[in-house]
Amino acid sequence: MSRVASAEVQLRHLGQIAAETPCDGGWLGDDEPFRRTYCELQVDLLGLEMLELRILAESEVGPLRDRESPLVKDVKDVKDVKDVKGVLTTVLQIRSSQVVRRIADLSIETLGYYALPHPDETLIDNEGPVGHEYASRAIEGWLSSYFRSAEGESEETQKNLIAGAVLDLSVMGRRGSKS
Repeated sequence: MSRVASAEVQLRHLGQIAAETPCDGGWLGDDEPFRRTYCELQVDLLGLEMLELRILAESEVGPLRDRESPLVKDVKDVKDVKDVKGVLTTVLQIRSSQVVRRIADLSIETLGYYALPHPDETLIDNEGPVGHEYASRAIEGWLSSYFRSAEGESEETQKNLIAGAVLDLSVMGRRGSKS
């Protein structure tokens, strides 16, 4: 459903790198702004994981729209929404892609100047690549987090699907329909 598990692994790895990265006479992992952002991401990931588990648990019990549910209490006129599970799944996808992007941003901030160094062929041949070995994967993840939505549905399209489902607009509510 979402990319919560892989994002948790990336965030843990990022914490390890920050603990080994010097910053202003200390370590980046001890830097207050970094620590705050890191903890906010941990909380967001925990919230996404709980939302995903609640959606899965509720789908095991039965259709969400046929009964009162704490999961759908924020959706107005939930009895009129035909595909509540689809709406909540789309919300989960949007939020998880936002969190993945924020993790990618933080990993680039962690690498600093070494995130995208200018390669000098003579240095690479003689001394190896500049910076942390994690840098190439971090920049790849950062770029793909921004361009992943171009492959499939963009965030704006997903928001339109949610609005269409809530407002019962059949054209917006069906994926792939041309009517």
